[in-house]
Formats: sequence, structure tokens, C-alpha cells
Amino acid sequence: MTSPIFALADEYITSFARLHPMVAGSIGITGDFGVASDLGPDAEAERAQLARDTLARLGALESTGSADDLARLHMTERLESQLALHDAGEWRRALRVPYGFLQSLCSYVDLAPRGTEDQWRTTAARIRAIPEMLATWRRTMDAGIAAGQTVAKRQVAEGVKQA
Repeated sequence: MTSPIFALADEYITSFARLHPMVAGSIGITGDFGVASDLGPDAEAERAQLARDTLARLGALESTGSADDLARLHMTERLESQLALHDAGEWRRALRVPYGFLQSLCSYVDLAPRGTEDQWRTTAARIRAIPEMLATWRRTMDAGIAAGQTVAKRQVAEGVKQA
């Protein structure tokens, strides 16, 4: 029987995967979550709200033992860190080199399994989703410019070269 804390962790991962299929696929979470992540400001706010809601629910759950205690500590640290970055506006300037969105997008395609015909179809769908994901990411970068939260010129120049 799964404890309420572990059940919440599973629920969070599934919900997050639906909101960010690119990350889910990149880290091996399987399921029918689609292939394109919305990287726009509204989607970023939705993922942050999921983290807030999960953190609140987590705090209300009773521990059933040391495994729950450890899971709670880990989830709390990860969710609070995610929210701190979100609240600081870091999502508005996710152009980082060498470990930013552009590299994640390349890895999402490059690391996709290709052993079967279905896997190749998924890889092709990921490639077809790139323009959509870039368009939503552009809205986020524009929100960063409007808020005065941008990256250094050197990051932009290197990002352009890598793109």
C-alpha cells in the first residue's frame, strides 16, 4: 500500500508531465503526455501553481515512517527551490549556455529512443513540435525583456551560435 505522501509524489509527477512533456520525456517518464511543452508565461504560472498546491497538500499529510519523512524533505526542498526560482523571475530568462533551454531541446530529440517504428514516430513528432515550443518560449523571453529580466549579452551571443 502506498503512503499518502508517496501517492502525492506520484500525482505531482504525472501532473507535471502533462504540463511539461519535454521534461517528462527527457527524464524517461512514460505516458501519453504529448510531445510539445508550452513554455509561455501562462504555462510557467500553471507549473508554479502546481508546485504551490502540492507543497500545501504535502504539509497537511501525516508521515507513516522514515521513508515518508525523507520523501517529504526531498519534495519540500525541490518544490521550494522551484518556486524560489519562479518567484525570482528566472523563468523569464532561461537562455543559459551550456545548460539552458536550447540544449534541453536538442537533448529531448537526440536522446529519444529509436529502436522501434513507434519510437521513431515519437522522435519525428518531437522534431515537428520544435517550432511550437520555440514560439511559446519566445513569449517568455519577451516577458523577460518587458520586465527588465534578461541574460547577459554573452549568453545571447553564445545561444545564437549554438542555435
